[in-house]
Amino acid sequence: MRNTAHHDPKGVWIGLLAAVFCPIVTSVHAQTPAGTPIDNQASAGFQSSLVAETALSNVVTTSVGASYTLRLTPPGTVAAPARQLAGVAGDTLYCTFTIDNLGNAPDSAAATYQVLPVSNTLIGNVIFFLDTNGNSRF
Repeated sequence: MRNTAHHDPKGVWIGLLAAVFCPIVTSVHAQTPAGTPIDNQASAGFQSSLVAETALSNVVTTSVGASYTLRLTPPGTVAAPARQLAGVAGDTLYCTFTIDNLGNAPDSAAATYQVLPVSNTLIGNVIFFLDTNGNSRF
């Protein structure tokens, strides 16, 4: 899933941080889906007199548990933001990021922004676009 932040800055440097509200549609690698039943039965072979025998246990069914993991690309922190965008009043700046679902169950995430030092300017018109088809166009 690709999101693009669009905003009209009135200031200098802006560090964008992404946090966790857009539906996740990208599954990076296949895992056994949550809730999948897995049946297991043990067997033991033994010799009784001259006869080979096998004993079977009862069948036990276990359900696969949900695993929740998201990956934000590129990663960033307050100390080292993923992006630093420069602009002046009236500029339009674009910033793309990707959120991948690495788990085995549906998940969701939210995106937001934050003005970080060295900028202390208010930012208006922040718009997040969900690129559902991944073509980088909106």
